[in-house]
Amino acid sequence: MKFLILAILLLITQPCIYGQNCACLESGFSSKNAKPLKVFSFRNGKQIAICGLETKKDIYSGFAVHECGQQNIVDEWGEIEECKIEKRDSSLLVEKIYNLPIGENFEYINTPFLIYNFYFVNNKINEDCYFRKDIPKYSKEQIQEVVKKNYTLKKENSEANLTEAYMLFLAYVSGSKEAENHFKQMETKYGPFDGHFSGEIKEAWNFIYNTYLKYKSGSHLSE
Repeated sequence: MKFLILAILLLITQPCIYGQNCACLESGFSSKNAKPLKVFSFRNGKQIAICGLETKKDIYSGFAVHECGQQNIVDEWGEIEECKIEKRDSSLLVEKIYNLPIGENFEYINTPFLIYNFYFVNNKINEDCYFRKDIPKYSKEQIQEVVKKNYTLKKENSEANLTEAYMLFLAYVSGSKEAENHFKQMETKYGPFDGHFSGEIKEAWNFIYNTYLKYKSGSHLSE
């Protein structure tokens, strides 16, 4: 009977043991031993903590992910990166939000696009990363409109060229090889986007092009 009571007590108190070790680690977004923004518990008794800046309407930015009781940060995101975080079954998903021109008339819509998946295998935390394949795709008519617009651009550092680049990338995501070929020639034909007139143009182009490379590679953990 004593052994049974002891076993029950251990089962009851085990989550609390992990919880006691769930203070934040030192990072660029939180101090050591700070209280986590949120803690997610798993069936194996493990917990994952989110530490960082205060959230705004369940959107996180400037935060780190670490396993409770461990002394290393698993991954982190900067202050300009906005993410949704949710637990689904045995996975914790950090969904990075992109502002994509995927509206009916190419309006920009904030959409979770790049997904970081944290899960445990043999009590060891693992991380996968992939782009969503179920975002709204362009229709054939929209793809034709994007490709046709490509021929009207001027060779300059401009918002119009960046918008076209983003739409060509999404036309490629929607299945157009022709759009991909035009996208790859963008900087040669209409650049260079070298920041001579605006450093933001160069930064934005690099972001779009690197997103394309990561999407095409199928492996996105090294950012």
